[in-house]
Amino acid sequence: MGRLTTTRLSDGRLQLWVCYPSLLSTWQVSLDPSAAWTPLSQFDPDPGNVINLAAGHSPDGRAQIWALGYDNVLRTTWKITGDPNAGWFPWEAFLDQQHLTGYQVPTVGQLSDGRMQMWVMDADFAIWTTWKQSTEPDASWTDWQTFSPATPGMVLAAGNVSDGALQIWAKVYTAESEGFFSTSGALMSAWKVTSDPNSSWAAWQNPFLPELVSGAYKDACGAGQLPDGRLQLWGVTSDGRLHTTWKSSTNPDAGWTDWQNHSPDPGGIEDLTVGRLADGRLQLWVASPVSNGTYQILTSQKASQDANAPWTPWITIGTVG
Repeated sequence: MGRLTTTRLSDGRLQLWVCYPSLLSTWQVSLDPSAAWTPLSQFDPDPGNVINLAAGHSPDGRAQIWALGYDNVLRTTWKITGDPNAGWFPWEAFLDQQHLTGYQVPTVGQLSDGRMQMWVMDADFAIWTTWKQSTEPDASWTDWQTFSPATPGMVLAAGNVSDGALQIWAKVYTAESEGFFSTSGALMSAWKVTSDPNSSWAAWQNPFLPELVSGAYKDACGAGQLPDGRLQLWGVTSDGRLHTTWKSSTNPDAGWTDWQNHSPDPGGIEDLTVGRLADGRLQLWVASPVSNGTYQILTSQKASQDANAPWTPWITIGTVG
């Protein structure tokens, strides 16, 4: 659903954004990976009511965030300087969106040289993409172009394998009569064929293997790199359960483990996001509905820097909506 997103600041701290529908944010108060977080509070500048979010950072660590509003305009703001405590620019429309009406769920990934790449889906279920033209923090973005290899779908997650090559996951969407659409509920995946950030993309693996057979996916996925470099992926099924799979070894071409329930599983999940703490540990946030349009935001993290360490119990950081 894209209503939670996180990225790291230039000093390695993480910042989290939540939209239900007001845009709220929280961040770590110090460089200590175990440091406390600020209270979840209104993000300034305020873009108004927001449907979906995405975030990333430039090679110099400057954070950037995108917010899709109810007016179907994708806006962005970014840190004014590389100082992690710098202010944010005013929101502005992101690139020319004239031919992208009806699109949703922006997703951002980091290329192996640190540049950001973004994907969106338009009203005809085509995937469009743009990326930073150079590693200069102020570099412009390319014009929107259809993503190749082409297929109808919505990109839900992006992550880097151990050599830095980018991998993405998407759901297939197809148009039906009278403006309705359908989805298979399964994931497909594509990835850079080498660690060169300018390399081509492999053909879509459809469905992504291993295939999760316990239920269709919701529009909620996240990926993060473990301390040893292995990539881990999470998906939420239609019953609100959290499932996960990860690379079986640090070899970037290694296969994936079978899907299993994430433990501990908070259940009843609508959305998720993943961040990497300064010491390499992963941290998860999920949104779980409570009642009357309110949601609990829960978080859990790896208990140690051991890539195989268990996850801490879930704790609530706030109720929104």
